[in-house]
Amino acid sequence: VHQGQVHSGWIDFGLAFGVPGLVLLFSAMICIIVLGLSKPSFLNICAAMTCIALIPMGIIAEITYKQYFEATIFFITMAGSFIALDDVPKSSEIAL
Repeated sequence: VHQGQVHSGWIDFGLAFGVPGLVLLFSAMICIIVLGLSKPSFLNICAAMTCIALIPMGIIAEITYKQYFEATIFFITMAGSFIALDDVPKSSEIAL
């Protein structure tokens, strides 16, 4: 017997954390998408595609349900770190 949800994960997240939680989450995802597509590199495109994929998955899959919510936040944080660390010089680029 599986006790699932009757509506999407984004609605559950909105009911739990309200409009401020949804605004914070979606603004972070939109910033990752915009920054990832504005400076195309492999990791930036991966970060943008991850966030683009998470939006419809919240509608058709229960990614924000109980134990899966931590995975959702992990992937958003991972995508954000890809974007944030894009401008950091590599060790081979640092002049000694």
